[in-house]
Amino acid sequence: GRPSLLNDTDTHYLSALIDLQPCIYLDEIQAELERCRRVHVSVQALVRALRKLDLSQKTVSVRALERNDLERAHFMLQIAKLVPRPDMLMFIDEAARNAKTSLRKYGRAK
Repeated sequence: GRPSLLNDTDTHYLSALIDLQPCIYLDEIQAELERCRRVHVSVQALVRALRKLDLSQKTVSVRALERNDLERAHFMLQIAKLVPRPDMLMFIDEAARNAKTSLRKYGRAK
């Protein structure tokens, strides 16, 4: 097939960029390659290069910054002491914005 527009150094840069910013968009990768490596590649060529690096798009899972597993376990034990049956509980969600709500939904990983 057609030779890649990215040399080994460009490919290493691309891999390092994804390691540092797994949620970066393709157009942002393009801009970074142009800015730092002076290389212009199409989005399709970029997708092929990412595939060649065995990187695929994944859904990002988020965990609340405030979450503390030890405190959570302690809370669950306290609730278990107070409530004999879990179906007796009613939960109300507080709609709020936190640092995680503005994160991107997809990222790249092996």
